[in-house]
Amino acid sequence: MLSIVPSRRAVMLAALLFPSMSTAQIAVAQGAAPLMRCVPFASQERLTNGTSFRAPITPGLEIVLMSDPDGWIIQVEPAAEPGTDYLWIVSPPWQAAAHRYLGEGFGLTARQSLAMKRTLRFVTTRGAYQEAMAAYTAAGRGPIEGIVERLAQLGQGSLSFEITGFDIAHASDGFGTETINWIEFRGEGCVPAAGAGRLNDTTSSRSATSSVGLATPGGRPAIHASATASAVSDTPAALDAAIEHRDHRQRQERHACALGGQK
Repeated sequence: MLSIVPSRRAVMLAALLFPSMSTAQIAVAQGAAPLMRCVPFASQERLTNGTSFRAPITPGLEIVLMSDPDGWIIQVEPAAEPGTDYLWIVSPPWQAAAHRYLGEGFGLTARQSLAMKRTLRFVTTRGAYQEAMAAYTAAGRGPIEGIVERLAQLGQGSLSFEITGFDIAHASDGFGTETINWIEFRGEGCVPAAGAGRLNDTTSSRSATSSVGLATPGGRPAIHASATASAVSDTPAALDAAIEHRDHRQRQERHACALGGQK
C-alpha cells in the first residue's frame, strides 16, 4: 500500500503563491519536508540465518537484507542493478556501521543490535549515487568542507526498519558469542512524491505497491558495496570526524542559547 505523508501547512500556502514551483522546491524554500511517497514492507515468515531478503519499496528500488556469516547488511538497491547499494553512501557514520548491520559487531551484542530501531537515508537515482560517490571519494584526496552536507542533501530517500521478533543462541566458543537463528521485521521506504515514477535511470517491471519480500539463500560478507569506496581508506574516518565536529559545535551553540535564555 502506498501512502503520502503531508508536509507542513506552509508548503500548501506556498503552492498557491508559487504555482510554477514543484512540491519539493517549495518544501526546500519553506524549510519543510517535501511530500513523501511511502511503501511498507515486512517479513512474511521468519528469515533464517544464511538467507537474504529483498522487496520493492519504490518504483525500481528494493530493500535488501544481504546475508552475512553473522547477520545481515541493510541495503537499498536498484532492481535493475543488484549489488549496488544506494544506502551506505548517505547513511553515516561510515566507519562504525552498526546502524547498517543486523548482528553482533561494532561493540554491540546481537541482542542489542536487533533492539535498535533504525532510520536510514538513501539516494533515489543513479545520477545521485554517482554524485555521492564522487563527493565521498574526493574527501579522501583533499578538503572535506561541505561534503558531509552535500551527501545529506543527496540522501532524499528515507528507510525505517525495526525487528519485531527474533531467536538467539549462544555459540559454543567459550566467549559467549551470540548467533541469530531467525528474525522477523517491518519497515517503510519513502521517497519525495514529486519524483515518484522517475526514481531510477534504468527501467524495471517490478511493482512498487507490493510489500511481499523474497528470501534467497546466500550473501556476501561486505559492508561496503563499492570497491572504489573501499580503496579510499582514510575517507570514512575523516568524514565521521567532520560529522562529530559539526555535532559538537551545534551542541555548544544550543547550550550557549540555553544559558542566554536563563539570564
